[in-house]
Amino acid sequence: MAVKRLAGVALGVAVDQVELQAGRAFGTDVFDITPADVPSGNIVGSFLQQTKFEAGKYVNPRTFASAQFQNNMAGMAIDHRTRDGWRFNLNFEPRLILKEPRLNEQPVKTVRSYGGFIVKEWRF
Repeated sequence: MAVKRLAGVALGVAVDQVELQAGRAFGTDVFDITPADVPSGNIVGSFLQQTKFEAGKYVNPRTFASAQFQNNMAGMAIDHRTRDGWRFNLNFEPRLILKEPRLNEQPVKTVRSYGGFIVKEWRF
């Protein structure tokens, strides 16, 4: 059990280092590698399908733009904060939806998700 726990910690540290080095190489402020929520069949396809890569950069001190890639589909998001407490967020991203399972595989359908938020923050 201790070996499994150490292996998990080592893998987490390795992914953190890959994120850090990739972020520096691409010149981004944020670079995240996270697992998706759905399982897949084969090992290589599973890694590529279940992994979401996201990179983001501050365009100016109040505007953050990001791009993501998952399952051969790209997505984007932009988040802007105004001086008077308003926050505007607009995004579209790929989503993986599980279909009815089969005995030898778990089929997945990829769709686009669109969203936006307008939020007002008050400080007292």
